[in-house]
Formats: sequence, C-alpha cells, structure tokens
Amino acid sequence: MNRRNLFFFFAFLALAAVATAVYMWNKPHRNVQTEQARFALDIAALKGELIGDPPRLEHYLDQVMVLNGQVTESATDHVVLDNFAYVEWLEPAAAPVEEGSTISVKARVVAFDELFGQLRLDQGALEP
Repeated sequence: MNRRNLFFFFAFLALAAVATAVYMWNKPHRNVQTEQARFALDIAALKGELIGDPPRLEHYLDQVMVLNGQVTESATDHVVLDNFAYVEWLEPAAAPVEEGSTISVKARVVAFDELFGQLRLDQGALEP
C-alpha cells in the first residue's frame, strides 16, 4: 500500500510539472505597446535618480515607461536619448530618427549598463 501511494504521489508531481511546462510554453508574449506606462519621465530626472542611487533601478526594471528626450544617436534599430537611454525599436524603422529632435518613446526597462552609463530599454516605439 505504501509503494502504491508513493507511485501515485510521484505520478501526480510529474503530471503537474508537465501541465505547468505546457502552460508556460504556450503563454502569449507580453505586448508592451498595449500596456499602460507605469512611469512618464524626462531623461534628466531619471538620470539624476539612477546615477545617485543605483538600487533605485529595481523600482523601474521590467516596467513600461514613456521617456522624453533629445535624440543624440539614431539608427534603424535603435535610438539614444540624451546620451543616457539606449532604446531598441520593436520593429526596425524605415529611416533613422533625426538627431537633435525631441521625441517621446514608450519602452520596457531592461537594465542599467554601469560601464557605459546608459539605461537599456527594449520593445520601444515612438509615442504620439
């Protein structure tokens, strides 16, 4: 009787593990552009906050935010705002954004690169 109960217990655990794996594998991807932004900040305010207190980054990680700033570098796959925020586009742009222009970008915060002193964001798109 004891072996039978042990067998059913492990069979149940295996079934639960398979069910969880199938659920996680087939879960729909996160769409940043349809989510509401949790933060809307200017680059200067964010820069002062993150440079002075690196642990503060945990508050912003994996969150959607709208950033306003001046374009200092631009390509079809990314843009750099105020030499601080490196934003990768969700889809490559037909033409780079004009450098020197001020834009608003909606994106997800990925990390802060201490070597380059840049905030990394992905799944970015221009905000109207």
